[in-house]
Amino acid sequence: MKWKEETTNEGLVEKERTYHKGPAGSIVVDQEDTINGYKYGSKYIPFSREEEAGLFYKPGDKCFSLLAFVDPVPVHYLTGTSTMYVFSQKKAGLVDHNAQIALSAVIQGMEETGKVALVRRVYRNDSRVRIGVLSPRIKLHYECLVYHELPFADDYRQFQFSAILTGRTPPSEDQLNAVDELIDQFDLMTAEKRDEFSFSCKETNDPYSQYTGYVVASKIIYSQSAVPELPAHISMLTKPPPSFLAKGSHALDRIQELFPLETVNHKRVVAGEPPKRELMVGSPLTDENPYKKARLDTEMKSEMDLSAVLGPQITKIGTATPAKDFIQLLCKGTESVPAICAQMEEVIRQLIVDSAGTNAALMTKSFGCLKIYRQEALNRGLVDAFNAFIVAVKAADFRNFWEQYVTGEVTLITRQESPLSDVSQADAIDFLRLDSTTSNDPAVESDDNHLLDLL
Repeated sequence: MKWKEETTNEGLVEKERTYHKGPAGSIVVDQEDTINGYKYGSKYIPFSREEEAGLFYKPGDKCFSLLAFVDPVPVHYLTGTSTMYVFSQKKAGLVDHNAQIALSAVIQGMEETGKVALVRRVYRNDSRVRIGVLSPRIKLHYECLVYHELPFADDYRQFQFSAILTGRTPPSEDQLNAVDELIDQFDLMTAEKRDEFSFSCKETNDPYSQYTGYVVASKIIYSQSAVPELPAHISMLTKPPPSFLAKGSHALDRIQELFPLETVNHKRVVAGEPPKRELMVGSPLTDENPYKKARLDTEMKSEMDLSAVLGPQITKIGTATPAKDFIQLLCKGTESVPAICAQMEEVIRQLIVDSAGTNAALMTKSFGCLKIYRQEALNRGLVDAFNAFIVAVKAADFRNFWEQYVTGEVTLITRQESPLSDVSQADAIDFLRLDSTTSNDPAVESDDNHLLDLL
């Protein structure tokens, strides 16, 4: 299908559009014989005007029509952005008495029967349809209907919330009675007139409005002064009256007695993982290292997970997962910290000896344990114990392990890191150097039985 535009160079420009089809556009098609089409993939799907009109709902002309009289609608269903009041119609600026009498009769009937009116409202032609409710209002000097918009089914959302009372924490009878007493003591429906609050909105001052007026008046009188602080007489409006609090003091004391609050100072650790405050930056990301994601927590407090206590019971540091066992024993606190560190030192020595200076996996595991031990010693004040241990490791002539892993990574704890240390930064750097006379690796005896033990 093609269309062409033809214009002339002289005279008025008239636009003429024609539709053609067939080879070279030889067949002319009238506009009445055309239909809209939408391309879907490689095909054009026809879509008639009747079908297109059926997609949209036309509310029609503007209206405000009555649908039915129903029971009062719950307050939480009232929506919309405004509230409208419906009065009798006026003619030439004067009240139409006939319309006023008719509307008054409807209002009085709705009030006597306890009904409200369900109405359909269209603000202008073909605008959105709104469903609303008209409620009667009768005052001393006027009568009217109050309009509120209602939601459609698609607008209403029913949220599901978990129950406050569960089977694990059922309240006792005394606790339920105490809550009922608290509600009764602080009930605001204690006015002399029925169905009125003791703190009426018309008789209670708004602290925000009062302070705004106080500031405006102060700036008018003292234009150069700063914004005044909240005065005492307005501050009293933000607090409940003393008589109101005294009335419910007994109920509050009973609530405090039956619902005691306890402060829980527990540390939260995941089973098999160290607390956040004990994680350090720069840990090797090996399979045996529990610090899979090295990070440093700024919060020094954490809660304790019950799974860390009920998980696998670790009583001794093993060579399979020494770092994980070390952290779990420290978190459990069943043994003294020096005893746990002594176990860690023995495991590190055993791993280095078993590596024989050639097993990279065992040396990597022992180096990870050494770094974790250093960090824990720094956190727990065992500076002298760690420094003595690393001096003993260097003196044991583990040259390959020292050159490949320790040099430049782990050294003595200096006084810059902890005030408990007496090692300077220069001494720590000098400590990492190896003497040329140091032997290559731990001597492995040629005894066959010893070789079998190593295997």
